[in-house]
Amino acid sequence: MDIFRNNALRRALDGVTGHLLPNEHPCVIEGLKSVHSHSIALLDDPPDQPHGYNCYMYALGMHRLADDLVDAARNEDLSPDGAFVAHLLANGALEPDDEGELVIYFGPPMPKHAGLRQGRTVTSKWGIGRLWSHGFDEVPLAYGFRVQFFKRLADGKAESLYRDYVERLLGSQGAN
Repeated sequence: MDIFRNNALRRALDGVTGHLLPNEHPCVIEGLKSVHSHSIALLDDPPDQPHGYNCYMYALGMHRLADDLVDAARNEDLSPDGAFVAHLLANGALEPDDEGELVIYFGPPMPKHAGLRQGRTVTSKWGIGRLWSHGFDEVPLAYGFRVQFFKRLADGKAESLYRDYVERLLGSQGAN
């Protein structure tokens, strides 16, 4: 699905997520309603994790990584990011499904953002910030113009695939 609506809102959201601290986001996003109608709602602060996590980790169910994977992600700059999701797509690990719960946003050619579909809305983590509920086209412009849906991976599968990915890139010493 292409998302070319709400570009003024999406540009404003780029400014919020790109230039403000996460604790400033809720007030500013709420204030955007006076200029741009939207349904964006703060859900919760993300749970504290010793390593933090991004939108891909949230959407793939990888909130808590094993310590060796955290070390590889930090030391080798191999966090589970858009490149990892592109790897999953290239290797057929993610199965397209028009009714799927996993939502991936693309800015050609790479994945730019991910979340979980809940009916006609998406729950996603914006940058280092918080969890939000929003419409498919109520995301920062930097997250791209194409949305695709996929089946969710089974519990633990994403971390297993990530371990394989890290080991392939770093050799067998990478995530042991």
